[in-house]
This record gives sequence, structure tokens and C-alpha cells, in this order.
Amino acid sequence: MKDPRFYLILPVMLAPSYISTGFFFHMAHLVESKGWSLTNFTEAYFLYVVVISGVSLLTGSLVDRVGAVMLLPYYLIPQGVSMLAIASSDHPGAALIYMLASGATVGLRVTIGGAIWAEIYGVAHLGGIRALATSFMVLATALAPVTMGWWIDRGVTMESIALGCIVFVVLSSLLAWFAFRFGDERAPSGR
Repeated sequence: MKDPRFYLILPVMLAPSYISTGFFFHMAHLVESKGWSLTNFTEAYFLYVVVISGVSLLTGSLVDRVGAVMLLPYYLIPQGVSMLAIASSDHPGAALIYMLASGATVGLRVTIGGAIWAEIYGVAHLGGIRALATSFMVLATALAPVTMGWWIDRGVTMESIALGCIVFVVLSSLLAWFAFRFGDERAPSGR
């Protein structure tokens, strides 16, 4: 808890939980505002799940080769693409891009999230570190429907929320990049 890198990394780890939960929770409003078919949108959810599974399997060997620390600042790129699709288009194809790119991010997150804390801090206190990080993710997941609903109730469009999420993705990725630019990328592990 004393290592500032933990707090610099936390936003990039929380982004998929917040963004995906918020947009899925408000999917009916999103679909209605875009003029899409709710049936078609929910059928595309299958693609989301398939991509999560495929990407997480593929990412495992990549994490083994280059490390989770190296991938961390870049893994939200697909999430940014998904938000750009929502922000910039009402075409039904944007829903497919959203599902595919969001699924890719979650697949990356599953694998990177499983390795990042052990890579940085070792395994001596891994349970406590993961428990703390997971509790923050649960909080982000709980806050997403409430905050996005509050914005929607005040007339903020889904496109504007998506643009705000792009800003969140960029800033959190920069913080994660910055976290490992000074000093040793790994804390004493106590293994």
C-alpha cells in the first residue's frame, strides 16, 4: 500500500470493469439511442464471449515472453477502439466493433491481471495484493451503473460518455506507462 506504483496501475486495471459494466448495464438505452435492434445487439454478445476466451488464451504466451508489465500500458487500446465506435457511429456495425474490441480488452485483462501483481511484487503477499485490487474492481463495477445512469438522467449522450471513457483509457494508460519509467520495475518480492 506504500508503493505509489500500485495507485498508478490501479486505474488501468479498473477501466474495463467500469466501462464494460456501465455500457452493458445501460445497453437498452444505448441501443435505443443508436436506433439499433436490441435482439441483434444481445446476439452479438456471443462474439464478446468468444473473443474474451480466444484473446486470453493467446495472451498467456505473450505474457510469458514479454511480461505483463510491458503489456500493461497498451492493453486498453481495444477498449479505446470500442468507445470510439460508440462515440462516432450509429451504424449497426459499430455494435460489432464494440463487442469485439471490448471482448479483446477483457481477454487481455484476464491474463495480464493474473500476472501483473506477481510480476511486480512477487508471491509472498500475492493473496493480499490481489484481494485489495479485486475489491477496487468490485467497487468500479458497482459505481459504473450509478454514475453512468446519473449522467444519462442529466441528458449526457452515450456518445459523450464514450468520449469520456476514451479520456479515461488514455490517462490511465499513461499513468501505467509512467509507473515503470523511473527505477526498477519490480519491487522487492520477498519470495
